Amino acid sequence: MNVVPVQFCSKSAVNFYLSAFSIATTVGKDKFIIGVTYRPPNQDVQLFNMAFEKLLDKLTNCNGHKILLTGDFNINLLNYETHHDTGEFLNNIILHHQYPTQ
Repeated sequence: MNVVPVQFCSKSAVNFYLSAFSIATTVGKDKFIIGVTYRPPNQDVQLFNMAFEKLLDKLTNCNGHKILLTGDFNINLLNYETHHDTGEFLNNIILHHQYPTQ
């Protein structure tokens, strides 16, 4: 297994709204990007969504890589129908062909 840091997700992805780190690896013929993201509690979800969408754009532009994104987003997904920013977070994930799990 060959593991290398993904350049655009190194410490430069740490800002006031989120912290993120990703690595690229190959297992057999499959290429993966494995990432972790953290959103501090009580952080503005709308501002986090803007930063997170940029991160998702970069990750999904890595041709041929399967993406496994983990993290602590501190967002209650059960509120997606009643809280606009939570709905936007969920929409961003789905629009980038990622699907939330527990």
